[in-house]
Amino acid sequence: MTIEEEIQKRIRFPRLGKIHLGVKDAERGFPRAVDYFVCDNAAFQRTYPDKPKELDILFPTDDPLQWSPVAYKAYTRTAGLVCKGDGSVAQRLIDAKTGDATHLIDGTQKEVAWAPISCEGQECADYKAGKCKRIMVLQFLLPRVEGLGIWQLDTTSENSIIGIRSGAELVKRLVGRIAMVPLTLALVPLEVSPGGKKKTVWVLQIRSPMKLTDLKKVELLPSPDEDFPEDFFPEEPKCKVEAPVKEVKVEKPAKVEKPAKDGRWLDQCGEEILVSKGKAIHGACGEEIESTESDGKKMRRCLQCGIVFVEPIVKAGK
Repeated sequence: MTIEEEIQKRIRFPRLGKIHLGVKDAERGFPRAVDYFVCDNAAFQRTYPDKPKELDILFPTDDPLQWSPVAYKAYTRTAGLVCKGDGSVAQRLIDAKTGDATHLIDGTQKEVAWAPISCEGQECADYKAGKCKRIMVLQFLLPRVEGLGIWQLDTTSENSIIGIRSGAELVKRLVGRIAMVPLTLALVPLEVSPGGKKKTVWVLQIRSPMKLTDLKKVELLPSPDEDFPEDFFPEEPKCKVEAPVKEVKVEKPAKVEKPAKDGRWLDQCGEEILVSKGKAIHGACGEEIESTESDGKKMRRCLQCGIVFVEPIVKAGK
């Protein structure tokens, strides 16, 4: 595993709140769907006080699997999440004593443990019985709401899942990315006919507050500055243009050669110079080196990172 892969695995964004698509119904005992976003967070309510149907959002990365993962999940009132699968493999909470994985944990078991099982997806008996559903966990930023972190919204709607992924893919094809592009998350009406009976449901949809011509002008982040960070060599001075160049004294002066011949050369700070066909290149960044003069002294300087090469420059050992 590379260092970037290791760090990426450990990144965790704080969650500021959870947004719902329904309200508690005391009479029925379970939530009732509504046509607006619901959130009990005070900061959210200050920004969106009147039953909002649209939210200004940003997705944190370009990978939809990071901010909109979809999985088969089963819950019980007593144990919460008891099974989660991807259609191939699932992790299921089972009775640790009997090893029974055919029945969902109901709270009567004294010892339980998570165990891997085969996930049959929509062919699973629990899915067919309505005990398991396909759920998308949508995570995003709300730039207008105070606070730095992620907001979460869960949905089991097939139309919403496809709508979100389709909208994000369209934006990515137009702009070249989806991360940090200003978007609108909207609840829109959709007429469906389950069992042949028409009804209107509210589904999630990705929209853009900008015109198509303006959306295509969204700029990418600038290329990062590749200069040395101050803590890279905490005990060694950097060879920079801004700092006065001091001559390095050695007990036995090395044989000084002009880097005119092709090959690899080093200055007294260990900076690498690569010479090919009469052109000198800084080995650290790949940019050309120019000869310049300051206070009557000739020096060599990298055009990209500004590093001044400390004389004498010697031929590197093979």
